[in-house]
Amino acid sequence: MWLRTDQGGPYADLVAETGAKAVFDILLRDKEALNRKFLNIHVPGWEETKGLNKYDGIELEW
Repeated sequence: MWLRTDQGGPYADLVAETGAKAVFDILLRDKEALNRKFLNIHVPGWEETKGLNKYDGIELEW
């Protein structure tokens, strides 16, 4: 995820608060069901964006 921070810069996709909320949403889910999975964060409105930065919440391959 690309966040608007000092390091990410002003042109990054998401504000830090949105990125943090998306991470916490994953962490609050059923940990047993998520064990050994690599998940993309989900941010509404970013599911169908073009390019590398999709935040669609899908499971990614290792």
